[in-house]
Amino acid sequence: MERMAAYCHLWQLKPSTTKTVYNLFHLQNTSAAHELRVHMEEKLLRHDPHPVYLGVTLARTLSYRHHLTKIVGKLQSRNNLLMKLAGPPGVPTLIC
Repeated sequence: MERMAAYCHLWQLKPSTTKTVYNLFHLQNTSAAHELRVHMEEKLLRHDPHPVYLGVTLARTLSYRHHLTKIVGKLQSRNNLLMKLAGPPGVPTLIC
């Protein structure tokens, strides 16, 4: 984290410590379950078991199950909205 802080200082970047989270990826499940005390700019970072990186939800098992579950939920809600806007099936809709 000291290198990360030095890099940010060099390039005049200001990381958001409230949005920054950490997670451990380890081949041994017992070691990966540990929560560490990680500090950035003298603030304690929170542990997130499912961090999001570039819109993809990551999991310790390196599977996409959690990410795909979130995507299915979003698609279902948007599909329901489109179905309500389209009206009942078999009834023609007027486009003005």
